[in-house]
Amino acid sequence: MESLKKYPGITVITGDDCGYQRVKAQTYMENFLQSKRPFDAVYAHNDEMAIGAYQAMKAANTPKKIIVGIDGCQLEMVNYIKDGVIDATFRYPQPGAPAIEIAADFLKGNKPKDRKVLLPTEMVTKETADAFVKEHPNLAK
Repeated sequence: MESLKKYPGITVITGDDCGYQRVKAQTYMENFLQSKRPFDAVYAHNDEMAIGAYQAMKAANTPKKIIVGIDGCQLEMVNYIKDGVIDATFRYPQPGAPAIEIAADFLKGNKPKDRKVLLPTEMVTKETADAFVKEHPNLAK
């Protein structure tokens, strides 16, 4: 929320912790849509909630809105992106292996070069979805 303050054109109108669950997010979006409040986009902090929000909007015949999720671990989500009904998801790398490598080096007396290690994030869009599936063949079905 602090980062969004840098962008005065973006207003967060509501939000809820839906417990990373599709059904809770779908119910939340159904209730929100009944309020008739205008909105332009949905950000969900995982793909299950993004799919739940989309399903509620589809059932209510809501005009197309931007929908973005996080995880990039489900083929279902990538297929929704390929179909153009969800706009993107982001996959964050697991920090375990790099952290162990840094810790092992540290134990050998080598201090890390940088105090902060940034791992690359992958954005999955309609344009990158096919390549993403090829690169990650074990997505949850």
